[in-house]
Amino acid sequence: SYEILWYRVIAFESWGAPGAFGLLLAAYLLGIAGGSRVAGVFCKEGDTGKPEKLRALATFTFAANLAAYLVVPAFTYGAQKYEWPAPLAAVAIAAALSGSVLPLVAHFGIAPDDRAGQKLSYVYLSNIVGSTLGSLVTGFVFMDTMSLPTIGLVLALLGVVVSAGIFVASKPPKGGLGATLLLAAVVCFAFVRGNPHAYDRPYERLLYKKTFDEKTTKFAEVIETKSGVITVTPDGVVYGGGAYDGKFNTSIVYDRNGLMRAYSIGAMHPAPKRVLMVGLASGSWAQVVAHLPGVESFTIVEINPGYLKLVANHPEVAPLLSNPKVRIVTDDGRRWLL
Repeated sequence: SYEILWYRVIAFESWGAPGAFGLLLAAYLLGIAGGSRVAGVFCKEGDTGKPEKLRALATFTFAANLAAYLVVPAFTYGAQKYEWPAPLAAVAIAAALSGSVLPLVAHFGIAPDDRAGQKLSYVYLSNIVGSTLGSLVTGFVFMDTMSLPTIGLVLALLGVVVSAGIFVASKPPKGGLGATLLLAAVVCFAFVRGNPHAYDRPYERLLYKKTFDEKTTKFAEVIETKSGVITVTPDGVVYGGGAYDGKFNTSIVYDRNGLMRAYSIGAMHPAPKRVLMVGLASGSWAQVVAHLPGVESFTIVEINPGYLKLVANHPEVAPLLSNPKVRIVTDDGRRWLL
C-alpha cells in the first residue's frame, strides 16, 4: 500500500517520467534486500517463541510503519531543495525496515523442527495475500475515494493497530495491556493531529518546488482518482499528473492557451463530420471543436474520469457534457488510434 502511495508523488513530481517507476522499484528492492540481510544479525538461536522478542518485534514494526509514513513528506518537503530522485533514499530506508519484518516474524514464530518449511510457506503465503490485497484496496478503492493525506493517515493508523496487536499477543505483564492500549491511543492521536502538517499541500510543493510560498501557494481544485491527479491554479491553469494541461478559455479574442489551433481543423477540412479527440484536459478545445460547422459526431477518449468532474465544475465548458453530438469514453486512447 505504501509503495503505491510513494509512486503517486514520484509520478506527479517527475511528470510521469518512464524511468520513475523503475527507479522507485530499484530503491524499494534494494531496501528490502538489505533489510532482510541485516535482520539475520538479530536472529539468535533459542529466540523462537520468547515473549520479550515479540515485544521488540512490535516496536520494530511501529518504527517501520513510521518510516514508511514519512516517505511522502520527504518527497514533498524535499522538493523545495532537491531534485526528485534524491528522496528515494527515504524509500530505501523505509523498505529496509519493512523488509526486515518478514524474516523476523518467521524467526520468532517458526520452531526449527521438521515442519519448519511447511510453516514458512504459510507465513509467506500470508505475506503474498497481504501484499496483493494492499495493492488492490489502496490502488482501486482508496485512490478513488480518499485524498493522498487521508490515505497516508489511514495506513499509519493501521500500522499502529498491527504493532499494538503484536505487543498484546506477547502476553505483557500485569498492567502492560492497559499501558499498551493507552500508548497506542496516544500515538494514533498524534498521527491525527500531525497529519495536516506532515501532508500539508503535497501537490503544491511537488509542482512549484523552490518557488513554493508557505503563505500563498494553494491550488483552487485538486481531483484525485486511481488514474491520476488533476490540479487547477487559482487563475485556471490545469496540471494533469504534474504536467501543464492547458487553461480554461474558449475565447479567440483573449486567447490564453493557443486556442486558434483548435479552430485550425476548420482550415484543414471544409466540413469535418466525424472527429476523434484523444485527451479531454480542461475541455476548452473540445468545446470549440464541438461547435465547428459540419460536425455531426465528436468522440473524446480520456483515460482519467477525473477530467469529467473538472469540466462539470466550470460553466464555460460544462455544456460539453450534455451536448448530444459529443460522446466521452473513459479508455486508453491508443486503442482508438488503431
